[in-house]
Amino acid sequence: MNSLITCCGRKLYLIDEIHSVMKYIFPNEKHNVIVTESYEYSPSLYYADKGFIVPPITDKNYINDIIKICDQEKILFILPTKDTELIKFAGNLNLFKGIKLLLSSLETIVVCEDKLNFYEELKKDFNLPKTFIGTLSKKIKIKWPVIIKERGKGIETSGYNVCRNQEELNYTIKSYKYPIVQEYIEGQEYTVDCIFNADNSPICIVPRKRLKIRQYVSDVGLVDRDDELINLTKKLGKRLKLTGPANIQWIKNSDNIPFLIEVNPRISGGLQISLAACPDFIKALIQVAFNMSTNELEFYDDIVVMKYDSVVSKKINE
Repeated sequence: MNSLITCCGRKLYLIDEIHSVMKYIFPNEKHNVIVTESYEYSPSLYYADKGFIVPPITDKNYINDIIKICDQEKILFILPTKDTELIKFAGNLNLFKGIKLLLSSLETIVVCEDKLNFYEELKKDFNLPKTFIGTLSKKIKIKWPVIIKERGKGIETSGYNVCRNQEELNYTIKSYKYPIVQEYIEGQEYTVDCIFNADNSPICIVPRKRLKIRQYVSDVGLVDRDDELINLTKKLGKRLKLTGPANIQWIKNSDNIPFLIEVNPRISGGLQISLAACPDFIKALIQVAFNMSTNELEFYDDIVVMKYDSVVSKKINE
């Protein structure tokens, strides 16, 4: 029984987790974890049972190449990990017959990907930073500072800039393809790692404070049983009809008011932090994918989790 992790990159822990879980759930089967990447020196390619180099996600043949690998390796479970591939998978589910691919719907992914539409869709139901198209910045009265970031629309959206006046904004906006401007909310950032079942009910909700960030991903986190964020996340899951994994970004301002920042309908880059608090996270994810019954998971709270680096090496030309 073979599994595929796409865009696996440096996420070697996922390979170990899926190996362990598949062995537990299906003890009489032989299990292999296959990975794909577009960069030939991605460590996961050398750590997994097999690794395949594929074109970038933007390539028109990306999905076709993934399907060929699935057929060749008899893949039964796929875990996508990159924002920009989600729409391609969700829009081609009919091509993955017999394969468990746990994803939110195409409609939900489209809303989450486009940060301007996301704001317009949810601003009546949740607190969100005011958001508008960057080209309107000279026509709208702005309270400084502001955040400028990519709107989304099928391109990478990691990262942002803080602009403190119109001059900074005018200069910075030139480096963005589809710029949006957001109200700056200062406060404590949270990531909530989640799993939702087929009827959009939560199987797992783990809130954590983002204590240290590296390249826009949590490096140190404090798992915090924040009931307000848990309840808001349950409401959001139903509102957006989330299915499968999701990570949701919130900020609580100085008045402790939570603001919804974004929803990524995939596993998070800092999932290791939540795994330390909820060791059965991947197990539950796979059980939901295979339509197995599973209870809502508990997690340990008030623990600080710190990620660290290791290395993979391989003699070339082997």
